[in-house]
Amino acid sequence: MRWGTPRRWIAPARWIALGCGVSWIAGPALGAEPGPISAHIDWHGSVCGSAAEFAARISGRTQRVRFVPSGEQLRLVVRIEPRGAVLRANVTFRVAGKAAVLRRIESSDCDDALDALALVVAIGVDERWRERAAAPRPASPRRQPGRARPAEPLPSGSPEPGPALDDWQASVTLEPSTIALAPPLSATRPVATPPPSARASHAAKPNPVAASAPWAWAAGASARWLQGAAPAQMFGAELWLRASWERGSMLSPDFSVSVAHDRASGFERPEGDADFALSAAGAELCPMRFGVRRLRLQPCVASTFGWLRASGRRTFRGHTQSSPWLTLGGGAQLMASIGSLALRVAGGAAHPFQREGYRFLSSACRSEDCDEAAFHRVAPVVWSIALGAGLSF
Repeated sequence: MRWGTPRRWIAPARWIALGCGVSWIAGPALGAEPGPISAHIDWHGSVCGSAAEFAARISGRTQRVRFVPSGEQLRLVVRIEPRGAVLRANVTFRVAGKAAVLRRIESSDCDDALDALALVVAIGVDERWRERAAAPRPASPRRQPGRARPAEPLPSGSPEPGPALDDWQASVTLEPSTIALAPPLSATRPVATPPPSARASHAAKPNPVAASAPWAWAAGASARWLQGAAPAQMFGAELWLRASWERGSMLSPDFSVSVAHDRASGFERPEGDADFALSAAGAELCPMRFGVRRLRLQPCVASTFGWLRASGRRTFRGHTQSSPWLTLGGGAQLMASIGSLALRVAGGAAHPFQREGYRFLSSACRSEDCDEAAFHRVAPVVWSIALGAGLSF
């Protein structure tokens, strides 16, 4: 019996051997996509949890990162500090041989700040991974030392690789609602880097919590009606300046100072005519608020100090008399803010501590000690109503 290899098996064996050889040679050069980027977190944000929790948020948005205790390719330095009513969160990207890149986030909530940072880190990791994947590789490991191979152009129709992580330098401020609605990212659905115009708009958008000030100011003028100081109604005007302390509760006080001038002229009597004028400065405190900052009703305590002047005309002996004016009372005000316009309606009652009486001296009485009846005495309670407008700032 003859032993040998049949001719019909020789050709297939040659092709199998050739294929195995080509696969063995081309395997290292035509390998699969690069593996995940190894990263390490330097955590300085104990106010918002631990580094492990932050790493879990990043891993939920990208599968192209692997966290290691040492020997990392990317180092993330995270700092979270409270600044007033908001949290300032920074993450710094450090890669050997490249300049550090800083990202800054401001938010009023830890979850929002961590989600925002995790989103920024995931975008940066995906961009760096795509940069590595798009980098040209040598066709053979046997390349002559000292000679660099030029980069091959991308095939027609292929998308260009996105900008490197170092090119995205804009700091952003994200609102809590934006972070809450952002869906998790995955490796099969990369996120495109926002264009420069979008980045600029995000950077210019203010944080609503940071812009909210505890003090609000308003200044304006009011027309005023006063009853009780003179024999008839007195009409005048006042200028006021108000400061509101916003505390987010019913106990949000309002302070005010004002100056006012009221007049009542042409009060006729058989003995002559009389004119009255009141000039006074006031201070007001409204400790409580019912409603919201833009529309509120407030009970108030007020006090005024000034001078009440009465002048006699067309009488036997006309003269002018001024007497001190000091009151203490209370009332309420309704304030409405429409943009920078402040509308105010106020009403109150006050008790004057000095109640002067006024009379005309007859021709037979040449001394003020004469027993002449007073035609008017200041009322025990003086009423006032004011209606005005101003500007908020």
